[in-house]
Amino acid sequence: MKIKFFLLIIIGFIGSRSHAQEVFHQTLKCMGSWFEITVVAKDSLQGNKYIDAAVQEITRIEKRISSWDPTSQTSEINANAGIKPVVVDAELYQLIQRALKISKITNGAFDISYASMDRVWHFDGSMTEMPS
Repeated sequence: MKIKFFLLIIIGFIGSRSHAQEVFHQTLKCMGSWFEITVVAKDSLQGNKYIDAAVQEITRIEKRISSWDPTSQTSEINANAGIKPVVVDAELYQLIQRALKISKITNGAFDISYASMDRVWHFDGSMTEMPS
């Protein structure tokens, strides 16, 4: 009886390992911030595929909204601020609308224009004196 029970446990363990999922991580810097991507997959090949898809999406978004990329729509908005309207795609327009709503909900604690302040104040810790 004990042997049958022991064999059932071993068979159950072996069977469950064939369907086991593993956790895979990658850390990278994009959009001026550190991202830690965590995926669950059946093997490293699939895990890397999922991580690559996440990195591609982050890169796509960065290219679209980055104020550091002179070819982005955000840079075009900033370059033409107060001069002329800029046509942007629906995704960026909706993102700006959501950011403005979040700013309103948080009474300005969230500020879509934060990056312009960072250019003066350098919130990365590199400032040695107050800006003038």
